[in-house]
Amino acid sequence: MVSIDTLVKIYKNFGERQHLSPLLSADEMLFEPNLTKKQTTWIERFIVVWDYTTNLDVQMNKLSRIIANQRKE
Repeated sequence: MVSIDTLVKIYKNFGERQHLSPLLSADEMLFEPNLTKKQTTWIERFIVVWDYTTNLDVQMNKLSRIIANQRKE
């Protein structure tokens, strides 16, 4: 599983390589009129990975709490 920290680094690196300044959040960047089609596609794909990772992270945290509570009983 890719960590949120790793995704942040990947996104910042993309912004630097593409000379995107200021680099807004990925969803906000989609409204930037000067993005190329390639940049837009990359950001759209990045958002899918970000959403999947954050949702998985939330579910793993919930599961960890359930397991910890069951061990206390």
